[in-house]
Amino acid sequence: MASIHKERRNGKTYYRLQFYDKDNRRRSMRLGAINKKSADAIRAKVEDLVSSSISGGSPHNETARWLTTIGDDLVAKLTYAGFGMFIPTRESATLKAFWDAYVES
Repeated sequence: MASIHKERRNGKTYYRLQFYDKDNRRRSMRLGAINKKSADAIRAKVEDLVSSSISGGSPHNETARWLTTIGDDLVAKLTYAGFGMFIPTRESATLKAFWDAYVES
């Protein structure tokens, strides 16, 4: 079970997600200055990832699709929290690498 906590700093509302991982350790992940609806959506996906890691199975199809659409910051936070095995590898190219390949061709 994951829970959302609201923090107020400098006049802004920030959300933090807390959950227990498969080793029963309490983890915390700062979600940043997002709205409550987005924080709840992330909480639901993290709950699915936790239950999948405990059971050794795969996350639901909707969660797997969601993992391919999230930003790099959230991917880094989820990987740090121990869900890297569910996140597909991403390829990123720099402008220099693109330019070198373009000039070469």
